[in-house]
Amino acid sequence: MENNYKKVLVTRNLGDSNNFTQKLKEKGFETVVFPTIEIIPIDNEFINKTLSEVNSFDWVIFTSVNSVKIFFDKLNNLNLKIDKDINFAVIGEKVQKELRKHNFIESIIPNKFISESLLDSFDKIDLSDKKILIPCSEISRDLIYTKLSEKAFLVEKLHIYQNLKPKLLNIDYLLTLLKNDDFSYITFMSPSSINNFFEILAPVFDIKKYVLESKSIFICIGETTATKFREVFFKEPIIPEKYILEGILDLIN
Repeated sequence: MENNYKKVLVTRNLGDSNNFTQKLKEKGFETVVFPTIEIIPIDNEFINKTLSEVNSFDWVIFTSVNSVKIFFDKLNNLNLKIDKDINFAVIGEKVQKELRKHNFIESIIPNKFISESLLDSFDKIDLSDKKILIPCSEISRDLIYTKLSEKAFLVEKLHIYQNLKPKLLNIDYLLTLLKNDDFSYITFMSPSSINNFFEILAPVFDIKKYVLESKSIFICIGETTATKFREVFFKEPIIPEKYILEGILDLIN
């Protein structure tokens, strides 16, 4: 891509953006981090009770890096250990990598990093007497839970964290850049980042018009995120072949 822009807007939460922004800077880009998500762990007695019985489950399914991090943080805080014979299913290489940090190996990782592919992977497994735990955010999709509930003895969807809009955001600088159409790329890592991006900016800026008319290239990591982008902005984004940050980096040049 040949242009005079060298700015990339990163909308993921601050804690997860450092490695991505560093690699963008190495490619010669200026990064503007505008976190649209704040990850807040949920603490309550129901979660603690469920985790205390974690070894009664046959499968644990992780669909995000945050779910793995918070799940194991909670287990450590409760001084709980997981049996090595529990099976894990993960969506995506980043989730796989995070699970392996805790010395567990996944039994299932689908070729495509989407819920539908994970369900396809379970088609050949008899779940009729199995218990499945899905630690996730409050706004996670119901697809996996709904479909596996039709096949398994028990499926427990455990909300262990919230995806919230950051309360304090200084958007004046961002608005200036948007009005000048100064970004070469704008990146989204999840459906909630798109929802929050819209909800934060819509009261002060015609963000839908901007997206439709902008020269910026909009990149969504994965088909689920892209679907949400189309729903909100009625525009086709770019999707990397690999649904990981390296896939986005391959598109940015």
